[in-house]
Amino acid sequence: MTVGIIHIDGLGDTFDGLFSYAKKERMLEIMKDSRIGTNGAVVLILYFIAKIALISEIIAINPKYLIIFPIIARLSTSTNAGLTDYARKSGMSNAIISENGIFEVIFSLVLTNILVFFIIGSKGTVTVFIALLFIILFMLNVRKKIGGITGDTMGASLELTSILVLFLGIILR
Repeated sequence: MTVGIIHIDGLGDTFDGLFSYAKKERMLEIMKDSRIGTNGAVVLILYFIAKIALISEIIAINPKYLIIFPIIARLSTSTNAGLTDYARKSGMSNAIISENGIFEVIFSLVLTNILVFFIIGSKGTVTVFIALLFIILFMLNVRKKIGGITGDTMGASLELTSILVLFLGIILR
């Protein structure tokens, strides 16, 4: 439970920082601030509305996606950690990022793909690769704005990927 809350906090913090349209250092300060801003509050409200609506729909039409969405969402963490640098000089997530590289990304991708394929078949493979494309595009956008990733942006990527996977479960029935 606590881990999920940290990811959701990261989602709010990321949107507070990135949509402040400030300079890199100020964005990082905003993301570290424990108070929630307007952008963070709005994204969290929309996130919970979307997640509830998507889960309600997916239960009826494609319930196996309830099993795979957290699996695929975790791919975002290893991908972010393995493919880019940490945006700050130090922090909790720096240890994770410094210990991951392309091998861990490929291993995570292969393992995720195998698990998901056995649960829902070829639609799972399509879902994994669409999610991977989103994860990489999100990571590149964040890196462009703040020079790398943080624990907050990894949490945001994970939560946004979970929404995308649920949405794909509805589209790909």
